Amino acid sequence: MKKFDSLKLIACLLLGIFYASTATAQVSGKVADLYMYFHNSNSFGLSPAQEGDTIGNLKWMALTQAPNIRRTGAAIRSTVTGPVSANSLPANIIFRTGATGLLDRMVVTEDGLIGIGTLNPEFNLHTVGNTHTTGDFYGRIHFDDNQTSDDAPDSYIDEAYFELKQRNILGLPAGPGAHGGLLSVAPGATSFDHQLFFGNDGLFTRRWDGNAGSWAGSTWHKILTGEDIHGTENRIAKFTGPNSLGDSQLFDDGTNIGLGTLSPDPAFLVTNGGNTRIDGDLRLDGEADFFENLMVHMNIAAMGAITANGDLSTNSNLSVNSDGDIGNDLTVGNNAVVLNRMSIGTTTMATDYVLSVGGKAIAEELRVALQSSWPDYVFEEGYELPDLCELESYIQTNKHLPGIPSAADVDAQGGVDVGEMQRSLLEKVEELTLIVIEQQKQIELLQSQISQDKH
Repeated sequence: MKKFDSLKLIACLLLGIFYASTATAQVSGKVADLYMYFHNSNSFGLSPAQEGDTIGNLKWMALTQAPNIRRTGAAIRSTVTGPVSANSLPANIIFRTGATGLLDRMVVTEDGLIGIGTLNPEFNLHTVGNTHTTGDFYGRIHFDDNQTSDDAPDSYIDEAYFELKQRNILGLPAGPGAHGGLLSVAPGATSFDHQLFFGNDGLFTRRWDGNAGSWAGSTWHKILTGEDIHGTENRIAKFTGPNSLGDSQLFDDGTNIGLGTLSPDPAFLVTNGGNTRIDGDLRLDGEADFFENLMVHMNIAAMGAITANGDLSTNSNLSVNSDGDIGNDLTVGNNAVVLNRMSIGTTTMATDYVLSVGGKAIAEELRVALQSSWPDYVFEEGYELPDLCELESYIQTNKHLPGIPSAADVDAQGGVDVGEMQRSLLEKVEELTLIVIEQQKQIELLQSQISQDKH
């Protein structure tokens, strides 16, 4: 039987299937081929297929609930997609489904490209819409060439998207290379959208509200890598630029700490290799030794001793709960409180005295607060003035006034008590004043008597 006659027979069988309540069809044999043959026709007979012709339809039909109404649930169509020649018939296969009307769902082109959601695939597998896989993904990821647009966060919907971008379009800091790869991750819901830019000078990242209409307000931050992080062992790092780290002035080998020095003294936890300025409070719970000058513009509070071989200067309070040893000048710009003894100009502190001065002292004003009473009692009624004869006898014997220490006493005691001496001297002056007044009265009385005798 000729092939053409066989096709006629198959077509008749297929038509019979539509009218049979139960029917099956098969093609069997050593070579089980089923052919669908298409040609155009004209007044002169058969003519070749043309580009755009549908050269075959395979449909799956069934009766619906309405009697004697057949509907198509799925179909496969083939269309000529290019010029036809004696040696070439370019055609595709289109898969169609739809409950109320067939729609094109997937295509296989004459070049073997598969498109889902598109009839014009540009890749081996090209999908328009969401894609999900429950297994492993193998192969390359394509970057779309969208380099001249800075797409807003709300343009990325529940996806991870790879693009080629110009860095200046994205507002990235100036750097080497005009282009880079952009990965946008949009998890959806209320999460932020995140972008990662792969540039010649490293990785940059930014994030913003996924529903935002632009990236305005978002800032790019560089992810520091090994090429940005460099330094010296045991040196604490600092930012040497907006996006780079390098050496600071801090040294820490896990045992000793150096400030401005790489060779801290092993006898101390912290060694300062330069001058230190403190504008706030300084509290020391142990001893403090200063071999150079110390200048503090606020308070100094030390729970232990302070030893300074240079100047010590503070513009506020100085509080030391133990010894304070200053080898040079001490300048206090506010109150100075010493709760124990102090020596100035000497390392020797006199016993029972809170201040020892080894040199001269000068002051614009000096006030001595006495512990004993001021000698106004001399002018009280009943105060007994010294007898001048007895006073003369005492002076001749002791070579000093009563109540006034002798030179030997002053020498033995290492000086005099200024306040007590002032009180004693005032007492003698007041007594002498009363004696002079009494003598003046006696003189005036004698002068009056002499005057009367003459008359």
